[in-house]
Amino acid sequence: MRSVATRSPYQSIGSGGKRERIRVVRKNQKEAVPTRSWYPSGMKALLAAREKPLIVPGVHDVLSALIAERQGAEAVFLSGYALTASSMGLPDLGYLSLDRLRDAATSISTRLSIPLLVDADTGFGNALHVVETTRSLIRAGAKGLFLEDQNNPKRCGHMRGKELAPRGDYFGKLRAAIDARADADFLIVARTDAIAAAGLEEAILRANEAQRIGADLLFIEAPEDGEMIREIAARVPGPKLINLVEGGKTPHLSREALFELGFVVHLHPVTGLYAATAALTEAYGALVGRGSPIDSGEGNEWRSDVGTDFQTFAELLDLESYFEQALRYRGDEEDKRE
Repeated sequence: MRSVATRSPYQSIGSGGKRERIRVVRKNQKEAVPTRSWYPSGMKALLAAREKPLIVPGVHDVLSALIAERQGAEAVFLSGYALTASSMGLPDLGYLSLDRLRDAATSISTRLSIPLLVDADTGFGNALHVVETTRSLIRAGAKGLFLEDQNNPKRCGHMRGKELAPRGDYFGKLRAAIDARADADFLIVARTDAIAAAGLEEAILRANEAQRIGADLLFIEAPEDGEMIREIAARVPGPKLINLVEGGKTPHLSREALFELGFVVHLHPVTGLYAATAALTEAYGALVGRGSPIDSGEGNEWRSDVGTDFQTFAELLDLESYFEQALRYRGDEEDKRE
């Protein structure tokens, strides 16, 4: 097996602190065309020469994104699976619209100081639609999108029954997304679901072509064992993402092993959604079953093992700063908070 580099393929170009754009020449082109910027800033700065993997939690609304940021996440991912479930109560079977996704991305990005990556599914149409999808998500404040190669209606990568789009259709969409990004720091993540639908060889072929076209990060969905993961690492050069779903098809190898194999980004798209589901199930079950999820047998004393409380939640939302702001803008000195 071919050895694999242990550090991120993203590198700063230039010396003495100067960062320069590089020009990538596609096959059969007569002259160089600037297709991407490799100098680190924003999202790509997080991927530049990392010594450990970038852990990216999935989020489904503003609150989950704020909690992820407060816990130290360097970037978050708006999951189509999670958004479909939380906002529509439906499974990830292609029900999500661009309008709903864009609105959610806008709400989340305006409250964060870390990058937001967005699951754009299959781009919501053909290559022309992908242009508008890309521009819409940039306007919404996203710092990158994921684009996959399924036929519509698409479905979660760990579900059965996936169908692949023809290579030419997907690669055309990928070129459209790359051309449409006005910000060179906007990350394009190329995802292929070919393992389940056509086998590992097809998945590797599609990933390598996506890299040649200009994708920034490669995502081969749902490898089923460690041997398959290692083969992907050996045959797909460049920065890669691995998708880790609780109870899904991909085994959870150690972070160190995955990073050494070139998987720079470790995505956990539904960890928060599943945790919230479990917490709400327990809290509502206790509420309905015994009348209160906080009953400790001593009045209204809060059980910290059940969940958060009013004061903790107020701190999460930085409530006091809003009271202070209100005081600055009123016409007298009396504290009207009461």
